[in-house]
Amino acid sequence: MKKSNSDQSLMMSLGLYLLILCFFIVLNTHSEFKKEKQIPVLASLDASFASSIYGTKTNTAERPVTSKKPGLFEGSLINDVEIALRNSLNIISSQRSDKGRVLSVVLKKEIFFASFAKPNSLGFMDVEAKLKALLNNETQNYKMTLVLSAPDLNSPALQQEWENVEEILQRIDLDRSQYEVRFKKGPADLIHLEFEPQNRGL
Repeated sequence: MKKSNSDQSLMMSLGLYLLILCFFIVLNTHSEFKKEKQIPVLASLDASFASSIYGTKTNTAERPVTSKKPGLFEGSLINDVEIALRNSLNIISSQRSDKGRVLSVVLKKEIFFASFAKPNSLGFMDVEAKLKALLNNETQNYKMTLVLSAPDLNSPALQQEWENVEEILQRIDLDRSQYEVRFKKGPADLIHLEFEPQNRGL
């Protein structure tokens, strides 16, 4: 009798577990994953386990190999910015030049604006903190150049994008001397970011 009761309890527990599993499978099937929520969550997970240099998802084919490295403090800040952008904004490509001091990245406008639309998101706060640390660094003054591309440089859509970018940068509380917005002909869905020392020629 005791064995029979034990078997019944086991089957009831197993059935309950299977029922809960089926519920979550159905729930996941009907769920919608929004980019502005998905990217910051993934950014938080990736940043937690990222390498202290370039992160876990670095494509080494995109990064030029150099025998010389930037200074310790300067290199750490620019690397932190690259990690934050790579993890939070899912950049398409990145390139380092001038002994690693200059960082150029390409990313999708859709992801850029979606990630920065909510200032309290994990992705926004991570990128904001890293940008401020780099651009407000008294040891090495950096400047950010943001390039919006479009087939028609006179299009109203490009003007609206420029206003959106200005609003985002003001929200981050960056000084006008710390960044520059440019325009160039190219694909309408891309943004180029470049970070370089302001006294690069010295």
